[in-house]
Amino acid sequence: MRVLFLLSLLALCHGAPRDVCSDTNCARPSCSCFSTAIPGGLDVKDVPQMVMLTYDDAISQLLYDDYYSKNLFNRQNPNGCNISATFFTTHEYNEYHMTYQMYRQGHEIALHSITHKSDIDYWKEATVEELTAEYIGQRDILTKFGLLPAEALKGVRSPFLQLAGDNSFEWMKQNNIEHKPEIDYWKDATVEELTTEYIGQRDILTKFGLLPVDQT
Repeated sequence: MRVLFLLSLLALCHGAPRDVCSDTNCARPSCSCFSTAIPGGLDVKDVPQMVMLTYDDAISQLLYDDYYSKNLFNRQNPNGCNISATFFTTHEYNEYHMTYQMYRQGHEIALHSITHKSDIDYWKEATVEELTAEYIGQRDILTKFGLLPAEALKGVRSPFLQLAGDNSFEWMKQNNIEHKPEIDYWKDATVEELTTEYIGQRDILTKFGLLPVDQT
């Protein structure tokens, strides 16, 4: 099974050693240890299926008509609420009136850079300042032309899922980013969602929520 983690900080941590993560010092919903065990001790047959829908790049009228309206509308979760998706947006070709419409319909709008440059080395070697300009610049554009509140733009996805080492986490820490789907991770067992307080047993740059997503 190929699993995509929101963040993997095993090799990107520093500072003094931390306590081992356990139920006594890390309790849901604010904290969750790395585990392949199903939360609450549920049997596999009793675990509800959670489906996470995300889209990358520009939002347009064409995509709205051909895909979003057909895949997302008139569909509900078992609790009766409408389903929703996260749209990681870039600037080029993005139609901001449609972005605003998707936000008003209950979908999450997130950041995917301004330029989405095709040079992977650019994203791998980017400085904190360059990353901030790309992502916070896109946030500023979304607030200006999409009329979206900056505080609602909490997520980010790097082009090609390419991190820039500690610089990626530093700019997110400075700008209060809460989640970031990144690192490809291969594992046979199912991994439950977790937070980063105790990953690697050492202090980390900041706290993020991690959500494994099946990409097979």
